Amino acid sequence: MPDKFQTLKKERCIEIIKACNGSGMPKRQWCREHGISYSTFMRWQRSLRNELAGEIMVTQAVVPLQIEPQASRCTPAQEVTIQKDGISISMHGVSSDMVIAIVRGLSSC
Repeated sequence: MPDKFQTLKKERCIEIIKACNGSGMPKRQWCREHGISYSTFMRWQRSLRNELAGEIMVTQAVVPLQIEPQASRCTPAQEVTIQKDGISISMHGVSSDMVIAIVRGLSSC
């Protein structure tokens, strides 16, 4: 359990980070004008981000998803486009089984 000093320090760091981010100024310039070392500011930000990310990851749950393949409804005139990480794949006249197989393959990447 964090002591009161650590809690107050963390709250102050959060206030400073919010003030900087809300200023519209570049972080280096804002830090310079407020007498804060840029490397210290970035360390606070990274530390708080990692701490919050850890809290979020602990509370997230994995929800299993089962996709039931249906009879193919794809006609040669239909087009399917799959996008992931800036890559786009367009296919014409493919079966729903093929689309499901491709999506499963992409989800393992």
